[in-house]
Amino acid sequence: MAGQKKKVVISGGLEKECLMLDILIHYLAEFVVQTILLTALLWIMTKIQKLDQRFEYKFIGLAGAAAAAIGLEQILDAVLIPLLGVDLATYISTPIIGGTLFLIIKKVTGADPVDVVFTIGISYALLFCANLFLLASVMPDLRHSGREVMDSEPAVRQVAEEPPEPVETNPPAPAPVSNHVAAAPATPTVSTGMPKSFSIKGVTRNGSKSVVVLQAGNKGYSLFLGDSTRLQTADGPMDVRFSDVDSNSVTLEVNGASTRYPFY
Repeated sequence: MAGQKKKVVISGGLEKECLMLDILIHYLAEFVVQTILLTALLWIMTKIQKLDQRFEYKFIGLAGAAAAAIGLEQILDAVLIPLLGVDLATYISTPIIGGTLFLIIKKVTGADPVDVVFTIGISYALLFCANLFLLASVMPDLRHSGREVMDSEPAVRQVAEEPPEPVETNPPAPAPVSNHVAAAPATPTVSTGMPKSFSIKGVTRNGSKSVVVLQAGNKGYSLFLGDSTRLQTADGPMDVRFSDVDSNSVTLEVNGASTRYPFY
């Protein structure tokens, strides 16, 4: 038992040390990257405003100002956010960081206060944009294609209520066998206009999962390729089957008659 307790204590201590090491590496990497970015932005702003031409200017002081600002920001966030929350901690830490950076930049460049405030403001705005760009570059693609959405979500089909069909008590007699060869199916006729009893509201071409949306009165019907349903129209019930689709038309079998309707 004592040996087992010792192993548990050692294992827990190693896990804590690894966790602390991961946190330390994370903060160190963030400090280095943010310091490099802020130093570069401050240097660009001093170049644009020609503040580097003053005799007080020192690049090492500019880098030190960026390092001091980023380090102070990390320390204040680590201390204040667990105690006060993100919003209140930001209100307290921002003036402290801005004031510290203002004093150091003014000392390093010897510029007027307006130029120093302008340099710091633009540099931090650009730093915020750079952080957003870095965050977007490491995030995975969260978009889904239309095919994936259709495959993952169950299809919702609206089918009109049909009265129960009567049960046949006597099965029909088998049809006599004929030696005649069945005629080839008729080619669907092409209709230049929409049907009068119903209308085609939309067509989605997706291979075997193509969908046509029909409107009959106040009721909508969604048919997948090969499906059929009965429409309740002003002219009475109509049996409709979605049999084919191409680039600019759909073929519907209405009461057994195959008709191709163009869509745009």
